[in-house]
Amino acid sequence: MSARDSSNTDEVIGEIFRSMNTKTTDRKKESIRSWADGFPYVNGGLFSGSTLSGKIEVPHFTKIARS
Repeated sequence: MSARDSSNTDEVIGEIFRSMNTKTTDRKKESIRSWADGFPYVNGGLFSGSTLSGKIEVPHFTKIARS
């Protein structure tokens, strides 16, 4: 789902994390993208320490890190 130049890898991983942080019954309401909807819910607290202003923090990836 990410661009070859890694320009959006953090966004893709962020959406996957957001999906895993959202109960399956709430995903439609939260507008979880369809490609991320297949990931299981993993007890919302997993990402609680990595949020800033309610948004899950994901590191930015270089092209090498993505590969």
